[in-house]
Amino acid sequence: MNKKTIAVLLMAAATVLTACGTDKKEPTKENFQAALKTFAEGKETRECVGSLKFPIEQNGNVSVTTFLVKQGWVKETSEKVVLGTRYKVYDLTDAGKGELKQNQSGSYSVCFGKMEIGEVQNWTEPADMYGTKVSKVEFATNFKLNDKPWAKEFVETWPGLSHSVAQMTKRTSVEIPMELKNDGWHVMAK
Repeated sequence: MNKKTIAVLLMAAATVLTACGTDKKEPTKENFQAALKTFAEGKETRECVGSLKFPIEQNGNVSVTTFLVKQGWVKETSEKVVLGTRYKVYDLTDAGKGELKQNQSGSYSVCFGKMEIGEVQNWTEPADMYGTKVSKVEFATNFKLNDKPWAKEFVETWPGLSHSVAQMTKRTSVEIPMELKNDGWHVMAK
């Protein structure tokens, strides 16, 4: 074989290898996007608030409890008097068990929206950090309020939540660190 034929064969082989896919260890948009997708698949992306432990004992009219009763998620089960103060006791209903999210601690939260992960926008050149290659990756986000009829009213009822939702809606991107492991890029553990 002459040198020209060998050169053409080497170029063809390089083209075929390039077409087969990129190295998962390269800092590319596709590799970072794949790492984000893998990370999000195993994670909770719902936005929830509250740590409600039942039964709830309460004196007076509290807007959050009133909201939960209105939805049928809790009901008043009894009253009691402690040191001259009257308390109403509320417990979770079957409808509430279906609608509220039970946390690992046994308390309940109300999930009112979801944070969606979008496209990777930017990343830093990978650098060494304690023997690990690390890159800061910025990706688009989009907050969506639940499409359930109660979601907007709940956000307005929970103290301070409407401000938090406004901030989440304004935020269009998030930066997170990713680390290079033997099988490619991964979101760094906290």
